[in-house]
Amino acid sequence: MKNIFTICFCLLFFQSAFSAPILEDNDIWETAHFKIQSSFKKKDTKKFAYAIEDFAAQAERIYSIKLSQKLSLCLFSSRKDFFKFVKQSNIREAKYAGGFFSHENNLIAVFLQHSEQEMLTTLFHEIAHAYTARAFKQAPQAIHEGLSAFLESSSLRFHKIEIGLIHRRYLELFLKMLEKNTLTPLASFLNIQGYDLGKIHETFGEDQYAEAWALLYYCLRGPEDVQKKFKKYLQSLRIHPDPSGLTFLSLMVENTFQKQWITFMQKIKPDKQDRKNKDIQFG
Repeated sequence: MKNIFTICFCLLFFQSAFSAPILEDNDIWETAHFKIQSSFKKKDTKKFAYAIEDFAAQAERIYSIKLSQKLSLCLFSSRKDFFKFVKQSNIREAKYAGGFFSHENNLIAVFLQHSEQEMLTTLFHEIAHAYTARAFKQAPQAIHEGLSAFLESSSLRFHKIEIGLIHRRYLELFLKMLEKNTLTPLASFLNIQGYDLGKIHETFGEDQYAEAWALLYYCLRGPEDVQKKFKKYLQSLRIHPDPSGLTFLSLMVENTFQKQWITFMQKIKPDKQDRKNKDIQFG
């Protein structure tokens, strides 16, 4: 299971965890958008840096904002070191995570899981959380995660980032949920708070990530009238919080919304990617 989480933890834990260097004997790399501390070899760190810089430049255009300060970024080549850092920081919610974003401390930390591409996907997801947190007031968790899931589905092609591609894994999961009739009703889905913490409780797990991605893919790639309504919603979200999704429901959801959404997703062909980056803008 892929677990990617937005984590906000208190400054006290942050300070105690950072009383000593996170990654010993490693220099801090500064780029236009990031302060990077890495346990990878320099050539590998540079490769990640180029990719996330391109992604951040796209994010600035998509969100129509610039971050007021650089994001601190910790890249762990070792799973053990990452979770040692998580334990020191007392971040219970990151127990099953591949990375996390701390809003209060302007920090992202990730580790190498199965491949460099998977780590890049995690980086894109967490960086998107950073921009979402600064661009909008409090959003439903499904919208927050959906935006990050939409943007994590990006890749480098001819040394340029392609944003918001079809997420094959999430599409597959979503279609299976349709077959089993296990989709969470929208009103309930938008009201979910919290993450899948194994034995602690389960609220936002992999199926919910898939549903969030599918919802946002429809809102951003669906019919023109749906896209216009969603941009209007995001414009509202820049000013007014919508933690339970009531504004989303009133602006977006009509009697035929669910049926049209499902029909649209069922017609998607994963091999025919929509590569129109310039058309994507969040309000």
